[in-house]
Amino acid sequence: MDSLRTRKQVAANLHDSFEQSLQIIAKSCYAKTFDDIEAIMGMLVDFLDIEFADILIVDKDLERGPFVTDALRFDDHNEWLDHYINRNLVRYDPVVEHALRLHDPLVWNDRLLDALSSERHQQFPLWVRRFGVSGGLVYPCPPRPGGDSVFVLYALAHGDSLAELANNICLISSLLHYPCAAVQRVYTEIHAPAADNPLTDRELEVLDWASQGKTSQEIAMILSISERTVKFHLSNTYEKLGVVNRQQAIAKAIHNRLL
Repeated sequence: MDSLRTRKQVAANLHDSFEQSLQIIAKSCYAKTFDDIEAIMGMLVDFLDIEFADILIVDKDLERGPFVTDALRFDDHNEWLDHYINRNLVRYDPVVEHALRLHDPLVWNDRLLDALSSERHQQFPLWVRRFGVSGGLVYPCPPRPGGDSVFVLYALAHGDSLAELANNICLISSLLHYPCAAVQRVYTEIHAPAADNPLTDRELEVLDWASQGKTSQEIAMILSISERTVKFHLSNTYEKLGVVNRQQAIAKAIHNRLL
């Protein structure tokens, strides 16, 4: 009798998991807004039993190394991720480095972190332990044609959840393809510049705060991105507008009615 009850419970759990997967896939296929993306990430958090699922947009610069140019954050101001982005720790993260090189997801804990770390990464495990991080999941979204940046799903988990992620990584990887495709599609559509506007929404947002007298450090705090990312957006803005500094960029943007 107990054996029959156990089999029925397993069957019920599998059915519920299948239904949840279908809901995530369906929501991803029809996502059009960031609200849709936030809802999908919430569904993933519940389904995978993880702390949060955020999207890091990573530029793979061969000379400077990888750095986060933007982030879609759905966590509740996670202290570790604040530190990770503001200090550009992606450059020293052996897990993300291996995931990007192999184009495969990785579930990691402190043991794998130590195994992957070389001399260049030696400080990273210390930072991880200082913030009490147990491990997580890194999933590099399939690259877009002609894209210089990679969308990386970054999640934290602990305990039994880590073991479940590791044991089911192939199935999870197949599922994550759909939310990642939705994120890339929505992000690209929303940030595509208008025909008469060469700047992306994020570049305009940074420039608008700059026009209000905010420093790069202040803008970084307001937008929850790193100061390096702010400077990256400003540098792109100068190049697109054909100017050499912040004041000229603001003046030209106002003249062209971009601000």
